[in-house]
Amino acid sequence: MATIKKSKRIVTICALLGILVIAASLLVPVTQVAAKTAKFRVVFVFTKMEPIQVGDVEGHFVGTYEIKGLSSHENGEVATYRDWGTFDSIEGFKGYFVLTFEDGSTQWANYQGTSKPAQDGRVMLYEGTWECIKGTGRFEEIEGSGSFTGKNFTPPGVVYIDYTGTYTLPTVSIRVEDLIGLWQQPHYALYLQLNEDGTFRVGSTIEGLEKYPYDEGRFQLEGTLFTYISTDESRYCPGQTGSYHLKLIQEGQLQFILYEDPCEDRRSASAKEPFSRVSP
Repeated sequence: MATIKKSKRIVTICALLGILVIAASLLVPVTQVAAKTAKFRVVFVFTKMEPIQVGDVEGHFVGTYEIKGLSSHENGEVATYRDWGTFDSIEGFKGYFVLTFEDGSTQWANYQGTSKPAQDGRVMLYEGTWECIKGTGRFEEIEGSGSFTGKNFTPPGVVYIDYTGTYTLPTVSIRVEDLIGLWQQPHYALYLQLNEDGTFRVGSTIEGLEKYPYDEGRFQLEGTLFTYISTDESRYCPGQTGSYHLKLIQEGQLQFILYEDPCEDRRSASAKEPFSRVSP
């Protein structure tokens, strides 16, 4: 019986730990400036757990854990996440997580919470709070906080969490007229020409932009999302559409952060370094 009780305690701890991941899902990819309300769900499993029995009272454990899972968001995006935390089966749990999106942008948060049994101990319920502490890529300077609730699946090694909260990103103001002109990657032989009529060309020299462009077509700008729409005659990206989040990192410099683009040559070139303005 003692072995069975201990096993049940450890299973309860696993379920309780699941709460930590809820925080991860709270983070949502956005470009809006105003505060937004988010509602998301995450599903995860424990990849590592090291409980230690305290011994002061029956069933008191403390320990550390790691978690991996997936979060799904209202805009259709799916992100991977990792969690690291500590728990006390009496006091609750706390930790940190990182949520990583397809374009490499990340969101970091800390969290804390508690758990309690329900349905005569057959289910564990979780609740707590989270707060953003860092963002990279399109989530730089993200701020947000909120709460979460959840419970364990059967078997209890898999947990789902629903959360709510609000988040904001710093004001971003990029207009098409801010982009018109000639740009160059200073350390690479690559020029980008953006024209007032909504067309673009990419080449290794200024002369090559007109005679032998690597890529050409039309572009669109929605908020900070810049989209290349290449012609079928494009040498490197024929008929392909690619999107990037733009960031003006300082006066006269423009950074392209990958969102999605099937063209390998364009992805590689955009990732090398920011573009500097050559002429209006």
